[in-house]
Amino acid sequence: MVNATEINQSNGKRAGLKRVAIIGGDPHWTSVVNTALTDIVDCDVILVETFDHAYSSIKRLVPDLPDLIVASMGCSDEQGCLLLSMLKADRTTCDIPIALRLTDDGH
Repeated sequence: MVNATEINQSNGKRAGLKRVAIIGGDPHWTSVVNTALTDIVDCDVILVETFDHAYSSIKRLVPDLPDLIVASMGCSDEQGCLLLSMLKADRTTCDIPIALRLTDDGH
C-alpha cells in the first residue's frame, strides 16, 4: 500500500520508483500487487513467476535494474533464501531494497 506522504504531489505518482520486480506468489496476490504498482505508482513491473532462475532474470536487466524487489515466499523456501543471499552478495544488486511477503506455504 502506498503511503499518502510518499506520493509526489506534482504528478500524483510516487517519486523515484520506476521499475519493480515481483517474484513468486500466487496469481491473485501477484495480480493485486501488479495492478497497484502499475495503476497507483505508475511504474514498470517485471514478473518473475518462481525463484528458479530469478537471480539470472534480474541480472539480465542490467543496467536497468529494478528500484525495488517484492518477493512472496514460504518461511522455509530454500530457493527464496538462496536468491536473497545472492542478491545481497552481488555488488550490482546489493543496494536494491527487498520487500518480503512470508507465507506458510510459499504462496
